[in-house]
Amino acid sequence: MPRLAAARQLKVKASKRAFKMLADQAIGHDLLKGLLELITNSDESYARLEGQGLLSSGRIEIEVDRRTRTNKTLIRIIDWAEGMDDAQIERCVGSYGEDTSGQVGRGIFGMGLKDTINAFGEGTITSFLDGKKFHCTLRNFEDLEIETPRAVGSRDKANFRNSGGGSVIEILVQNPEVRIPQIDSLRQKLKTHVCLRGIMTDPTRTVVLRDLRGGSADELRYLQPDGEVLLDQVKLTLPGHPKVQATLTVKRAFGTESLSQAGSDRTGGILISSRRTYHEAQLFGFDDDPHASRLFGELRCDDIYDLQAAGDPIVDKNRTGLRRDHPLTKELFESARREIEKLISTAKEEEKQKRKRLEKEETLRRFRDAIKSLNEIAKKELQLGGPGGGDGPDAPKGLRAPLDGFEFIPDTYRVVVAERDTLKLRVQVDGSTGIAVGDRVELACDNPHIKILDDRPVVSKLVSEQPPLSIVRVGIEGLQANAQGFVTAKCGGKIAIAVVEVVSTKAQKGHHPSGGLFREIKYEAEPDLPLRSRFETKEGLIWINTLGPSIDLYFGPGGEGQELPANQALVAELVTEQACLEIARVKRQNKLLDVPPGIDELEAFSSHITKLKASYAPVIHKALVSRDNRRM
Repeated sequence: MPRLAAARQLKVKASKRAFKMLADQAIGHDLLKGLLELITNSDESYARLEGQGLLSSGRIEIEVDRRTRTNKTLIRIIDWAEGMDDAQIERCVGSYGEDTSGQVGRGIFGMGLKDTINAFGEGTITSFLDGKKFHCTLRNFEDLEIETPRAVGSRDKANFRNSGGGSVIEILVQNPEVRIPQIDSLRQKLKTHVCLRGIMTDPTRTVVLRDLRGGSADELRYLQPDGEVLLDQVKLTLPGHPKVQATLTVKRAFGTESLSQAGSDRTGGILISSRRTYHEAQLFGFDDDPHASRLFGELRCDDIYDLQAAGDPIVDKNRTGLRRDHPLTKELFESARREIEKLISTAKEEEKQKRKRLEKEETLRRFRDAIKSLNEIAKKELQLGGPGGGDGPDAPKGLRAPLDGFEFIPDTYRVVVAERDTLKLRVQVDGSTGIAVGDRVELACDNPHIKILDDRPVVSKLVSEQPPLSIVRVGIEGLQANAQGFVTAKCGGKIAIAVVEVVSTKAQKGHHPSGGLFREIKYEAEPDLPLRSRFETKEGLIWINTLGPSIDLYFGPGGEGQELPANQALVAELVTEQACLEIARVKRQNKLLDVPPGIDELEAFSSHITKLKASYAPVIHKALVSRDNRRM
């Protein structure tokens, strides 16, 4: 019987078509998605160093040379982390399916770097480790060329800022289908993307976006909204996965505006995280519920990483979040949904009961009238003008002369978080103001979470001869959702103020600001709070404590008695006190308070409060005390 030949053993190979399909699945034609992979790779490299107790700079630089469709855009990621030798480069770029993150991050698939290069065009990796330079090129999906390592030379030190250790990933975008966003849009999307939330909020990381064509370099950081803690690392019940540990933290943002509760750049929602990875954010079916509109937080489950690393794919292959059909995902989300549902039910019931107890319709009407009056008073006292006519040089015929020759028109603005916007300061350039073209305007904001991009802009050329007007464009950026502040401009002894609110969505920006200094007057029943009334700056709320000292002599615990003449007058006095105190405080803070020579500032402050009360108490009383309860 003839001997059979031994079977041949072969390695299964992948075609270019397969490489392209994998790249399209992981990255597609989305430049932002590719940058996420590269940025998180650098972050994970720093995390491994820190896990060994080694110091790291935590600095990640993103360089973009944006070109038109007919040219090739260059992107470059630079870090000062571990660096890679040729064997590590081959494993990271030349193979699929290995855990290249070292049990710290999202590199579970071993595919992010190579797929980003393949999706966009071609790329190089230059790495510095132990005094040596390692370099490779990946092109045409499958052609990987790894150069022979060599010692770092003087030319390397001159050409690479991180030649002492770290990596440079450089990609030439050759794929014409890849969308290249404008640099301003890219900056905003990187800052707010939920998958980068951990990096952008980590004080040990510094991420810089450098525009190689425009010459700008901006540090990217995200600030979580301020809020009250509703659930603090509550352990979720998972009967089907008893060994899995998962905790839920939920906060409610301060302020009256909703957070954005949709999209990858949402400011609200619960972040789903494992180790250093942030997979997605959502509200488990309550995204459109108004009682959940200001909720944000984190669902942390490190076992997600372990499952994926062990070959149980719980993360979606396109990296858009967790697979909805995975048993653990279903149980995690259902358990979190129940907790959110409890919070919403509680909020609805509290709102219903409080409204029923404390806010009768007639009281609400008087409060609304009073808020209008208070904001008119604030506008007058703080030198805030009206909306004006015309927006700039494109409509010179519609320009009106600014009040006092120096005014923000309009004087109230809404800006979207992490986006850059422009305020318009109208300046009359003639002898009446003493301000000339070329003079510098000094700008300041009382809220550090509203950034002024240039705090000493120049009064530019005239946009109108009659009257002689210039428009100074004041660049700002809102760093934190729901932040509010006053931008003060000073020049030639003139002062102007604009009110700025930071919102989460473009739709909210489109609404005319409801604001002003004061938003609402509300009753509260707090027996343990030793205050009769208080002003909440963040939300613009004047609170009247019906169970406060002496107030409880007149009001019932449920707000009973609010229609009585004496009680209405008492509320009017408390509102007058809080409103005048806040207007005087803002004046003092923005250097608008008139302090005569030889008078102490605190004495002038107290005197001004008394003057405000005398001037405006009748107006406030007319708004808050029913006509039937007034003699006149």
